[in-house]
Amino acid sequence: MTARALAAGPDILLCDEIPSALDVTIQAHVLDLLRRLQAQWGIACVFITHLVSDLAHGLMVLDAGEIRDIGMTRAVTETPRSLYKKRLISAFRANERTA
Repeated sequence: MTARALAAGPDILLCDEIPSALDVTIQAHVLDLLRRLQAQWGIACVFITHLVSDLAHGLMVLDAGEIRDIGMTRAVTETPRSLYKKRLISAFRANERTA
């Protein structure tokens, strides 16, 4: 599906849970490909995912369809103000340690 979407030469690529169903090795390859496409082709990628990646410049945290936080990735992940966001970031960091 990613190749099919890229064949149209988009300026923006919407990635809805693109790496989540893949094993970690394939996830890394797909994310590396998207990182290179961003740099080489100037494509903007919008990720809808529960995984936070170093690809993201900005981040929006949603909970039950409500925006809980929005901003630059580092600011959002390093200053969890709500209990929901603290738990979300804690779960993500635990997942990173086991991957």
